[in-house]
Amino acid sequence: MKKNIITIIVIILILSAMAAAIWLADKLFYKRDGETVVTQDTYSADGISSVSVSLGVGYVELVEKKDSDVFSVSAVGAEDGFYTVSTDGGVLSVTSDELRWYDRELYKTSDSYGITISIPASFDGDIAVTTDAGDVTVTALTATELDIYSDVGDISLSDVTVPVIDVYADVGNISLESIASDSVAVEADVGNVAFSEATSGSSLTFLKLASDVGNVDASLVGSRDDYAISARSDSGHCNVISGGDGIPVELSTDVGNVNVKFGK
Repeated sequence: MKKNIITIIVIILILSAMAAAIWLADKLFYKRDGETVVTQDTYSADGISSVSVSLGVGYVELVEKKDSDVFSVSAVGAEDGFYTVSTDGGVLSVTSDELRWYDRELYKTSDSYGITISIPASFDGDIAVTTDAGDVTVTALTATELDIYSDVGDISLSDVTVPVIDVYADVGNISLESIASDSVAVEADVGNVAFSEATSGSSLTFLKLASDVGNVDASLVGSRDDYAISARSDSGHCNVISGGDGIPVELSTDVGNVNVKFGK
């Protein structure tokens, strides 16, 4: 009798272990499609003076909607409540919960988690984005100031009109294309940095592009005589000589090449 009880207990333990293994395998190897919208909400633009996004994990997409007068926030690939949105104090704030242990670093965060924010064309406030792991993409946007900080992830801006732009990536490539701005500062610890000035609407008065390890490329409107350039590459090729009396431009890399084109 005692032997039978022990056998039953062993069988129960084995079945429990198998069930736990199946549950864990589902958590470990379940592939999120990156397409399912978990939440999609709209927020009135009235009283919103700034946008703040601070995520532990997940991509961030910002895009301007010219035919809309509301903010739209869509969350992808996470359980309801993983992302929190508030409008307290005139700030549209988006934050994320902390990932559970079995969700960490098991798949590409830029494909699996993310926030897309549609910003009405009437918005003229500041935007700040911080993410620990995830790409940041900004498309066809007009604002007063744009600050982006990423620990791990690529940053891409295109067709952006913002007077003050400040971008930093610890590990990741940074690309700014067709940018109309007064002041631009871009820095990457490990990653390539590329900047292209818009042919119209730009009133550039200062530009800084820097990378510790990576290439630095700049495409500027006008001629070489329009700029006062400080350029260096400690270990690589630099196609422009420092000097000049025009718009201050600082270009630097410790390991990589510096390449500048004029007359865009």
